[in-house]
Amino acid sequence: MAVNLELLPNFVARCDTIGTTPPKAITRALELLRVVRAHQETPTVSVLGLTDKQARDRVTDVSIRRHSTGMYGDVGMVPGISDFEMQLAEEVTAAVLPDLDDMVAGLQDKFAELSRPFVVAAQEYGFTVRTTSDQVINMVDEEASAAWRGSQKAWKDIAPIVAFRIEVSKLFEVSPTPDDMGWNPFNQALGDSTVNFSVAFAAGENWSLDGGYYIEGKTIGHLDWLALAAGGLRLNTPSEVAAKIAARPSRGIPPLDEHLAALSEDVVRRV
Repeated sequence: MAVNLELLPNFVARCDTIGTTPPKAITRALELLRVVRAHQETPTVSVLGLTDKQARDRVTDVSIRRHSTGMYGDVGMVPGISDFEMQLAEEVTAAVLPDLDDMVAGLQDKFAELSRPFVVAAQEYGFTVRTTSDQVINMVDEEASAAWRGSQKAWKDIAPIVAFRIEVSKLFEVSPTPDDMGWNPFNQALGDSTVNFSVAFAAGENWSLDGGYYIEGKTIGHLDWLALAAGGLRLNTPSEVAAKIAARPSRGIPPLDEHLAALSEDVVRRV
């Protein structure tokens, strides 16, 4: 697996948003990308004043930049640049992977502080996604109202960290990943490869491998932070997530007879 170099600027931007220094390997990779891509362009020079050697070098340089490997082949310096970028992607991935756990761990205290209002609202007052402001007002409890307001603001506060944590998994293919989700009849039937990221923010076993802990049960929607908070919130590193998933007994491919039974049930539902 090699990182998509085109997505690195967005990752750096997310790092800047949350006040985290991006790995040096990434910043250097972006510098090298600018260098090699600029090198593809043929420099404009006046040839009349060139020496004999400079003239020969100019012809060689232009020939290299504009040669073609065939009617549909690469042109000019594209083969060399493509090879360079492929190797660069592999090397930057290898350099960054060991640092990802520490990067996430460095944000755990900040996440705990910013997400605390969700925990208070869910655990002390029992607020859920279905709780309405009218219900809170009818409690005639200023502390409850404060907890409700705090939970409404908490999502905006944690959003940059949440986006960063999700980006870490997507960009570098570290847990949770589609492969981590294991075999799920519901997702298999729909051809849905979406990852459930609840495990990345759960303190205990309050997470799901399918549609759980998402509002309305849709993995394309937002996580239900109050439901998650009821069991405790924690920003988990990729290694911690991998350990959580590996320890869950229900994860994995079921026996063949169970697999066939699930497919049969799906066929019946479709009929």
